[in-house]
Amino acid sequence: MSVAKRFIKYYKPYKKTFAFDMFCAFVLSVADIAIPAATSRLVNSVYPSPDAGAMFRTVTVFCAALFAVFIIRSLCEYYVISAGHIMGARMEADMRNDLFTHIEKLSFSYHDAHDTGTMMAKIVVDLFDVTELAHHGPEDVFISIVKLIGAFIVLFLLNWQTSLALLTIVLVMLIFSVKMNRAEKRAFMANRKKIGAINSILQDSLQGIRVVKSFTNEDTEIQKFQEGNRMFLKTKEATYKIMGVYNSVNLAFQGALYLVVFFLGGYFIKTGEMNAGGVVAYVLYVNMFLEPIKKLINFTELFQKGYTGFLHMLEIMDTEPDLRDLPNAAPLKNPAGEIEFKNVSFQYASLHEN
Repeated sequence: MSVAKRFIKYYKPYKKTFAFDMFCAFVLSVADIAIPAATSRLVNSVYPSPDAGAMFRTVTVFCAALFAVFIIRSLCEYYVISAGHIMGARMEADMRNDLFTHIEKLSFSYHDAHDTGTMMAKIVVDLFDVTELAHHGPEDVFISIVKLIGAFIVLFLLNWQTSLALLTIVLVMLIFSVKMNRAEKRAFMANRKKIGAINSILQDSLQGIRVVKSFTNEDTEIQKFQEGNRMFLKTKEATYKIMGVYNSVNLAFQGALYLVVFFLGGYFIKTGEMNAGGVVAYVLYVNMFLEPIKKLINFTELFQKGYTGFLHMLEIMDTEPDLRDLPNAAPLKNPAGEIEFKNVSFQYASLHEN
């Protein structure tokens, strides 16, 4: 929770933007849920009307209302994409300012023990992933939850037996996703370490390029980089294999959802409990049901990248400088050019500490 609280504090300066962003996300979700229901009613009740004139008037009103919904959706989509991303960019700038300010305060011993390339990766690459999580994370989760609940309620009202079968498959998907999520977390942590190592090699080699060339050490530097690049590639390959299993198995689950709908839909049409229009509406809502599931699956990757990046940031922020003023330290006033040392000691770090 301490990590979550420290992450949430960066939302505070932009809480109004964040609140309206969530409101627009809610409007988008409700509109997406309502449109298939209205379409189903139009197909089942309005088009079959024997009164062509009344039918056309109803269709006209429906189209006008749908046009208004599309305008509202477009405005909300604009705010979510533009203002939401701007909020994320500002949060990224705030985090980068805090991180760089803290790095500047750290002692020489810290900078000696940590290479510049790794710290640069934490300031630039990691924080980009953190802000992607800050913007898309709450929004994607909120939209997905609203759509899942709304779509499932409609599906349950259409046919509760089929909905229970779908719910069973979804629960299995969730259990599988949780297990794969843990494997992804380990893989992304390994990726962070390897990219930091590559940045370190690059920084050392390019910064000292005159020394490298003076000692004709190019081949050694190339070998070091190739080895680091090979190790990074190895971790990336492992990550993509996990992602491949994750997405392919979930795709199979999604196909199973459609098979269940088509099979049970045919059965309930046979028994007279559903009609063709009801099955069409059910398929539309299953598609809507799958969309937030896909979004949540993508969110797991986004979360792991952002969470790992934020942990790397906190590693630096939680490092205290070796030299700190005491709480009751008095400011220096009117220096006279003379320095007197009292109770001052110094020693080199022991070999065990190194």
